[in-house]
Amino acid sequence: VTSVAHPLLLNRPMESLEASFKEWRHWGLDGLESIYPTYTVEQTAYMQRITSKYGYLMTGGSDFHGENKPHIKIGTGTGSLEVGNEILWPLLERRKAIAKELQIQID
Repeated sequence: VTSVAHPLLLNRPMESLEASFKEWRHWGLDGLESIYPTYTVEQTAYMQRITSKYGYLMTGGSDFHGENKPHIKIGTGTGSLEVGNEILWPLLERRKAIAKELQIQID
């Protein structure tokens, strides 16, 4: 399952970024990180609208990078980050569909 991490941090104008979202979907990208520790409430809502508009799966993350960012704990990030299980289930379903397409056995 493919996803772009924190796309709003790409430092691109919103019009250009949205054009990319549309194009990437046609390339087969599965998801966009919609829940991210530094996103504002408005940015999170925007990303949720974009994922719905273009048929992406929502992903979320704590921005944990191990020793690179020792102040960030896996799964919790900073602030009030919360990535609920409702995000996980569609990703697992997509994973199953990909495995079936590729005729790969997964557990």
